[in-house]
Amino acid sequence: GSAYSCGLGVSCWIQGKRPVDLCNGGVIWSCCVPRNAEPSKEGMVKDALCGRTYLRNSKVVGGENAKFGQQPWQAAVVKRSFLSQKISCGGALVHERWILTAAHCVDRTPASNLRVRLGEHSIRDTTERYPHEEYTVRRKIVNEGFDRRNFKNDIALLELSHPVVFREHIIPICLPSKGDNFTGGFATVSGWGRLKYGQSYIPNILQKVSVEVLENEKCKTWFKDKGRREQIYDTMLCAGYKDGGRDSCQVPTASQ
Repeated sequence: GSAYSCGLGVSCWIQGKRPVDLCNGGVIWSCCVPRNAEPSKEGMVKDALCGRTYLRNSKVVGGENAKFGQQPWQAAVVKRSFLSQKISCGGALVHERWILTAAHCVDRTPASNLRVRLGEHSIRDTTERYPHEEYTVRRKIVNEGFDRRNFKNDIALLELSHPVVFREHIIPICLPSKGDNFTGGFATVSGWGRLKYGQSYIPNILQKVSVEVLENEKCKTWFKDKGRREQIYDTMLCAGYKDGGRDSCQVPTASQ
């Protein structure tokens, strides 16, 4: 295996590869990766159970590197332009053809300019046990009640152009049942987002952090104590810590 290198985006195109905006240089200075990842014939899982991990890994909490295959439902939503493509946000595999993601990430982008990457762990490394797989998007469905002004109903679905073959590192997450209450429990937030506010560096390796699920009223009180007036609707799930430090703002728009 090998690690992908950063270089001039134009040079990458000449080589028949594709530049990905992972080097903090946009189209000009990009990570150069193969145009198409070869589909893996290994690690197939028959009758896969949602929410189950099939690779043995040690548990990691607190905003550290996730282990390979530890978040097998993690999706990377990629936006494409003429000269480059960029991982813009995360999502979760919920069905062999459906990805759950944030509406604000895809509402202004045509489905034809979106790609979904599954089984990814280290963006620039090819030494992983199994390779990632990339899918085109047939259509997107944005919640009709989504409002960018307050991010109410910030949820969307992406239908993949062809069904996913479940593997040890690509497994769907379970969907909750109506009426489920997760208050007091812990949720896992994962993604390739910035680790600190104002930081330009984006980690290559998938990050994950555990956060407590709170009552919405408690969140409102915490915001009020900080002098902030945030709108929290009944359709929102609130999680985190009063003093911050571990939250989805540091691993943003991710699989949960």
